[in-house]
Order: sequence, then structure tokens, then C-alpha cells
Amino acid sequence: MNKKTNGTQQSLGGLKEIREIIFGEALSTIQKQVDVLKAENKELKQNVKRHENEIKKSANLIVELNEGLKSCNSNHLKLEKIVKSIEADLKALNLAKIDKNQIGQAFIEWGMKVKEDPTT
Repeated sequence: MNKKTNGTQQSLGGLKEIREIIFGEALSTIQKQVDVLKAENKELKQNVKRHENEIKKSANLIVELNEGLKSCNSNHLKLEKIVKSIEADLKALNLAKIDKNQIGQAFIEWGMKVKEDPTT
């Protein structure tokens, strides 16, 4: 078994030598380019993963902002109803308010009647 393993290793070593002779510098250049491409591919995958995470965070922020906007709109509608109610109350108070001049005039007239009345 040991002879067979040594024979296989020698033939593989011989193939490597033949490959080096035939392809020489080109094979080593191609291998360097493949290594560079592998490194670039790994970096690109990391960038894609990072951008995917940023997109997920942005999507979550957009959802939160939309929920906040809905809440603000709801609060705005409630405030509008309250303001309209207050305006209606103020209008009713203004209509029910007695004019000070009318009160003064009523007192003057009452005073005149009291002054004219001989029983007092």
C-alpha cells in the first residue's frame, strides 16, 4: 500500500511539474487574479449584507414614523373638535351676555321711577 501511495504522489508531483512547464507564468497570474476576485467577492458580499441591514433599519424607522404620523393626525382631529366646541361655547356666551350699557340704562330708568314714585 505504501508503494502505491508513493507512486500516486510522484505522479501528482510530476503532473504539477508538467503543468508548470506548459502554463508557467500564466497559471500563476490566473491564480493571483482568481484570489483577487475571491477577495473582492467576499468584500462585496459583506457590503451587500451591511446594506441589507441598513435597509431593514430604514424600513423599521419608516413604519415607526407612519405610526407616529397616524397618532399625530388622530390628535390633530381631536384638537380640532375641542377647538370647535370651545368656539361654539364662546359664541353661545356672547349671545347670552347682557350688554353693560343695557344694565346701566335699566338702573337709570329704575332710579327715575323710584324718584318719581311719591310713596318713597
